[in-house]
Amino acid sequence: MIRTAHTLPVRSQCCLHFLSLVIGPKLCRCVSRFLKIPTENVSISRRFKSDSQNHVITFFLLFF
Repeated sequence: MIRTAHTLPVRSQCCLHFLSLVIGPKLCRCVSRFLKIPTENVSISRRFKSDSQNHVITFFLLFF
């Protein structure tokens, strides 16, 4: 089942932030378009790179 930003906004945003840190923001936008997750809800910016460890921890706490 594909989870979208409409059903799980926090999880999908953290997932996209995690993906953006791993695979890069451009490829992450392509993935978000493919999964039909609105990118305007996900602001991939420099401030998230400073909090990258927090997002990785949040990602693992939410999904595992």
